[in-house]
Order: sequence, then structure tokens, then C-alpha cells
Amino acid sequence: MKGKRDLPRVRTTVGFIRGPRLLTTEEAAQLLAIRPATLEWWRVSTHRSGPNFIRIGGQVRYSMQDLNNFVERETVRCETNLTRAGIGPKRSGEFSLNS
Repeated sequence: MKGKRDLPRVRTTVGFIRGPRLLTTEEAAQLLAIRPATLEWWRVSTHRSGPNFIRIGGQVRYSMQDLNNFVERETVRCETNLTRAGIGPKRSGEFSLNS
């Protein structure tokens, strides 16, 4: 568990505070290498397929943890897909195609 000292310092108009930095839609989109409109679409679509977000007084923000969780959730594991397709090693060092 992170302690108070582990949290990043964020500069505000009243000085520095400690806490997680929340990213704007534009910053999150840049980090994910997608357009901000994609994040906006994910937020309003009925499938809610994008990363979790925080709404504070009409402003939308993303935490780094939520973005990391989203990337992990969307990561396709090749090993799993090969096994499901019946393609995979029979024995150590051998590969077979559906046999």
C-alpha cells in the first residue's frame, strides 16, 4: 500500500499537494495514442467499452491507474488465443496446427 510520501506532488494555485494526478481527456488520449473523440464516444456509448473515468463538477478526468487497468484488460494474450484455436506446442519445442 502506498503511503502519503509515495504520492506525486501536484502543483496548484495554492501550492503543492500530494495526490494522484488526474488526466484530461486530451492527455489520456495522447497517452493511449487515440483521438480524444474516441474516449468521448466510449463514455457515451451504451457499451462503456473505454477506461473508467471520474466526473468532477462536469469535468471528466482519468487516473493513471484506470488507464493502466484498461490497457491490461484490453491486452490480447497470444498464447491464450493460440491455445483456443488449437494451435500450440504439443511438447516442448514442437508446434502443431490443429493436429
